Amino acid sequence: MGERVGRKERRRRLPSILAAAIIVLLPLVLALMAVHDPAVSYPDGSGYILTDPVVDTDLSDFSSDVSITREGLVHYTRTPEGLTATMRMEGDAVRLHVNEKVRTVAISLNITELVRYQGNIAKVQFTFFDDASMASVLFEIGVHNTSVTYRVDDGISIITVAADLLLDRPDDADLLVGVNVNGITACLNGVDDTRYFSSLSDFEPQRVEMTVGAGNGINSARDITVFRLQASAGMGFRYVDTLHRTIVPDGKDFAFSLHIHADKAFIQQIEVMAYLSQEYGLKGTYDAWWRGNSQQYGMESPEHVAALHALQDSGWDIGIHAGSVNDLTREQVIAAIENMTAEFGPIRTWSDHGLRPQSLVVNGANVSSPNYVKDLVIDIGAGWWHDNTNSHSFWNDLNRDGMNYTLEGQEDLPLFRVSKQQALKLFFEDGRQEDVASWLRAMPVDRSVFVAHDYLPFFFYVSNDTGEYSVLPEHDGIENTPWSTIRPKTDFVNGTWQALPSFVELLEFLQDHDVWYATVRDVYDRSCLVQKVTVQETETRVIVTNFNSVPVKGLTLFTRDTSPAYHLMNGDAPVIVQKGASWSWHFVLDLEPGEILVLEKLSVETVSATIIHSVTSMPMIAVRESWPGA
Repeated sequence: MGERVGRKERRRRLPSILAAAIIVLLPLVLALMAVHDPAVSYPDGSGYILTDPVVDTDLSDFSSDVSITREGLVHYTRTPEGLTATMRMEGDAVRLHVNEKVRTVAISLNITELVRYQGNIAKVQFTFFDDASMASVLFEIGVHNTSVTYRVDDGISIITVAADLLLDRPDDADLLVGVNVNGITACLNGVDDTRYFSSLSDFEPQRVEMTVGAGNGINSARDITVFRLQASAGMGFRYVDTLHRTIVPDGKDFAFSLHIHADKAFIQQIEVMAYLSQEYGLKGTYDAWWRGNSQQYGMESPEHVAALHALQDSGWDIGIHAGSVNDLTREQVIAAIENMTAEFGPIRTWSDHGLRPQSLVVNGANVSSPNYVKDLVIDIGAGWWHDNTNSHSFWNDLNRDGMNYTLEGQEDLPLFRVSKQQALKLFFEDGRQEDVASWLRAMPVDRSVFVAHDYLPFFFYVSNDTGEYSVLPEHDGIENTPWSTIRPKTDFVNGTWQALPSFVELLEFLQDHDVWYATVRDVYDRSCLVQKVTVQETETRVIVTNFNSVPVKGLTLFTRDTSPAYHLMNGDAPVIVQKGASWSWHFVLDLEPGEILVLEKLSVETVSATIIHSVTSMPMIAVRESWPGA
């Protein structure tokens, strides 16, 4: 009896215990629910506009045209800006379903939160279905490149094609996919690609779905916001974009420069690079050593000095790499600068070398150190502080954050940073790109600035009696030689150095574009100027302000618009829009010191052909009303 009474008593107490527990846990539950507030994102004014869309929604409210499902732990809400989805792990996704017979679909979404770090991936897949087959395009957007996978399943066989590209993650991703009887076009922020599939000859899509989800590396709450969704039964579209400022001058397509440090360099490599630079117009900066050692070259070698002169004669700068491979005092660094200046002319760049005490990052910026060199670097005018957090940009394209920067506590130092990755990412990427032209197709669209911190062995291979060797295993006939084992003064003494075939392929690709080849210092100086120019744009005008005390010549403002929407008028003088090598357009301006230039937008249709012809001989290109392959 006593046992049964005890149970009854516990049952009577249970509600009270639960109530107390709920009271205790409720604040914790509410706190956990409030840990993540959806990030507010706003569209940047760019996006694909379809001709005669049958679906056109910003997803901020319910639309009968689009149904939404979800996968995993994703949670979504509608906001005035669009559909915001919170994803917490790989595989979380929202699916947007359009049950219409459409051939072209475009969406715009902010992925800044989702793709924060290298290794993070945003996955966006477009899938078109007809009665018996399907066609899809998967975009996997990372920090420095995007994988694009086409897949066609006709019910009998499956064809998969890859078209990856080097591209820094955009804050807003504007995506378009179109399917017709010839093939599939996939577009990302004004960068177009078309692939042809004979199996689509009878393809008649009945519906389409877009999957937006978290890929690799997502293990915390991240938000995406979908701003716009359009779908059309037709094939016409155009990309609409705002104006962007670029370091690249004079309307050129993009900038490319090499910042080569002296480490592991062979004399013959310098000679071959000089020849290639003469042949292709390549430029860069070679930061050399005044003193080498038993394994690496400095100016103690007359042959090495002669090779550096040949490189300089081809258009390169010769800078200084901390003076020596070894430790130097301030007095020795001064002697290094004086000797190198006497040999090559004024030194225009300094770069730290590892953890040598004279490096800025170690003792070089410490005025009380015997290795103090900061004032010498200030006199040189451009320095590379060897701390990868600062000396390398987060991005490959230096337009994103500028090449020049200021380090806290060292505000008087003229510091520069380089692109995130080495040049080998341009020509020896182990991805699935078809060729270098396909892989780099975004660079001329974005008027990119790529300055690589690099070393000569990554561009060459050596042949001798025993075979062919390089740091990069170029093909089956070239064996890999680890970087750490290379000793230029003692290795491959009787070998012959040649450029890697993939590097030559890159140089050939560059010949098809109007590239700004420049030394590191020239790009740095240009960046310093351009960062002090602001651009304000409204629907009717563009205001450009030069905060420099010197002129800025050949300032390039570009837009990735599919076709030019307007020219600019500077008073009565027209500034005519011009076309680059890819689907991006530009204006070129000259600014006086402190000038505020107010330019009125004037529709392309209203500018007379007479005025255009008198200003530029470049023909105006017709508006592209459909995608390639239509």
